[in-house]
Amino acid sequence: MISVGRTQFSSSLNKLYNTYPDLSVMLKTGSTEYIENHVLLGQIDVAYTIGSLNNKKIRYKK
Repeated sequence: MISVGRTQFSSSLNKLYNTYPDLSVMLKTGSTEYIENHVLLGQIDVAYTIGSLNNKKIRYKK
């Protein structure tokens, strides 16, 4: 399994926190299917995946 480390997100997160100091962010890891299911359940607002994007109930943006 390939893992995307927090270092790839640290610059973006720093910009978000500087712009929105009260922002709360939780990073979750898991398979693409796990992340997709949590998006559909409303438990994740934004997802970053590296697997195949096949769920027809989700609108993907590259």
